Amino acid sequence: MVNIRLIPQPGMYVDGSAGNRELLASQNCMMMAFDSSQTPPSRLDPEIVAGLRAALSAYMANSAEHIRIQEALVALADDARAKAILPEHLLVMLKDLWSSLPEVRAMTDASEQVTLLQRVVTMCIKEYYR
Repeated sequence: MVNIRLIPQPGMYVDGSAGNRELLASQNCMMMAFDSSQTPPSRLDPEIVAGLRAALSAYMANSAEHIRIQEALVALADDARAKAILPEHLLVMLKDLWSSLPEVRAMTDASEQVTLLQRVVTMCIKEYYR
């Protein structure tokens, strides 16, 4: 995260005179909002990711089977929170994993694929914030 701030000097902001504005401009000061995308995600446990991959494959075969996918998402969310992985990074990883599944790539009904992914993402968010 980059955040450059000018430390105020006595009298610098008192009256907003041209002299003070010139001083501020000469310092090249700027403020930047926090950008969470620059936080590098920690590595998730490979065993948990492998378990999630297997659970997602099983879920694709039978979308009524929620127990295995929920257990895998609980483990994933717990690992992510323990490693301070931001939820948006977790969701990017989940979607990447989802799109890499052969079962997903073989689907011909795009709306069904989106529906299943939305369910998985919703479950993941709920587990992350429980």
